[in-house]
Amino acid sequence: MIIGFAFFYTQVSLNPEEIAKNIRDNGGTIPQVSNDNMEKYLRKVLNRIVLPGSLFLAFIALIPTLIQKFFNFPADVAMLFGGTSLIIMVGVCLETVRQLDSLMKLHHHDGFMTSGRKIKKI
Repeated sequence: MIIGFAFFYTQVSLNPEEIAKNIRDNGGTIPQVSNDNMEKYLRKVLNRIVLPGSLFLAFIALIPTLIQKFFNFPADVAMLFGGTSLIIMVGVCLETVRQLDSLMKLHHHDGFMTSGRKIKKI
């Protein structure tokens, strides 16, 4: 069901025809892809991205069951390693890093994830 819903959600939220139309209207192109084949190309790329992502989400959903089965943990403890809690933790961490990065750039720093400012020799 996770794989099916991932494909459904992608098709509903990311419409390749609309994206291709927006690219054409703004004068953009995709290298080595003609304007006539842009929708087909975008649909193929979306399907190639969604399949591994949906398989990964399905694996994350199975983690509590696997932990409970192989390590003989109680169900309550195994649910702590569940997919929902992992996805929430990763999402919160990513959002925190984004906010820190934007805050540092606001105060004229190079950002949180960059290696530092390079000094130009005169």
